[in-house]
Amino acid sequence: MTETTWYSQGAFCWAECATTDLQGAKDFYPKLFGWEVEETPLPGGATYVQFLRDGKKVAGAAELGPDQAGIPPHWNTYIAVDDVDQVTKQAEQLGGTIVAEPFDVPDSGRMSVVQDPTGAAIGFWQAREHFGAEVYVEPNTMAWFELSSPDPERAVDFYR
Repeated sequence: MTETTWYSQGAFCWAECATTDLQGAKDFYPKLFGWEVEETPLPGGATYVQFLRDGKKVAGAAELGPDQAGIPPHWNTYIAVDDVDQVTKQAEQLGGTIVAEPFDVPDSGRMSVVQDPTGAAIGFWQAREHFGAEVYVEPNTMAWFELSSPDPERAVDFYR
């Protein structure tokens, strides 16, 4: 089994389903992938779901909030960074648009969301207690992230 306890800067570390139907995701993905469900209550009555494989974290899920009305359900991807504030500023200097300024996720880490110059959104994750998926590149775990872009060269320049 490919397990980890940390991700180096630049590595994809987490995948998260953002959905309008959290209960549907909790029903669907465990049946599809054999995942277990772990729920964590959040302030304001929301719930964060972590999917597990053999007791190890592999992905997350959350309900899209009222401030995200009109955004279709999607999977978020997160890249591990050592300093989310610095990387977010650098991304903006390279032509990215800040969607969510860096903020703390209590005890878990610090994150931001940036739209790259070609329009794709990406999350940056500075870990504290939650570093990302504990198992990867195994059946029913994250193994591949791919960007479909209208301008691949510009995207490569940005991420490089």
